[in-house]
Amino acid sequence: MKEQLSVEFGKIVSSFGQNQNVITPLAFKKVVNSELPMFFGNQQHDAAEFINFVLDKMNEEMNRAAV
Repeated sequence: MKEQLSVEFGKIVSSFGQNQNVITPLAFKKVVNSELPMFFGNQQHDAAEFINFVLDKMNEEMNRAAV
């Protein structure tokens, strides 16, 4: 599936309404590691740069899915 990042992000967002005390985004992180290798590992990165890359990647996925 080519929309993995968007799907995993959607799972995180949908879990907010399920009264979970802890959300572990391991599947999302795994996809981020494969799709955006500059964010591989647990090193500190700029949050604005991260969100920019994630939103851009999800936008690309949505555009591909719409075709």
